[in-house]
Amino acid sequence: LITSSSTKKNPVDDYIGTTTSGHHVSGTIMTRISLRSMVLKKWHKTFWVKPEPTTLCIFRSRDDYETWLATPSTPEREKEKTKLVKLRLDFYHEMSTKPGLRGYKMTSIKSKYYERNGPRMHQFKLERWTNLGVSIPVAFASQYTAELESLREVISLCLKGCPHGGLRSIEDLVIPGIRKM
Repeated sequence: LITSSSTKKNPVDDYIGTTTSGHHVSGTIMTRISLRSMVLKKWHKTFWVKPEPTTLCIFRSRDDYETWLATPSTPEREKEKTKLVKLRLDFYHEMSTKPGLRGYKMTSIKSKYYERNGPRMHQFKLERWTNLGVSIPVAFASQYTAELESLREVISLCLKGCPHGGLRSIEDLVIPGIRKM
């Protein structure tokens, strides 16, 4: 459990090892980050952490996270430290600096059996909306809905701290004079 001076706990904290109060929350989750894992539909167990109010980092393991924490942020060690992070989503920074980025949106949770006689997995995807279309930087899954809902709540809090609540309107893309149906 990784928290920063939190007093109010989420009821599922003891069950999944996370808390949604404070900034430093973490947990384990199954992910698909690479194009290969998306195409092959292969889930990988990962460790996520919210080190800042609008940032989510995903590591291969908790050990990688602890190594990342222990590694000093010096110019000589920065490359080594960066390699430990599988995916870093700094929602506020991206929305503030990338003009073509409209924001992020989470899909609803869906349940599915990925393997015959395997466990039922609950999953959702994080969509990245741009002026050119939608892409999926990461998909999350778990056998436990409470684990997945806790992560959704953390991402939702990250997005609420961003410009436009994490997703800009498309009103500026609408061509004037075209009637809506």
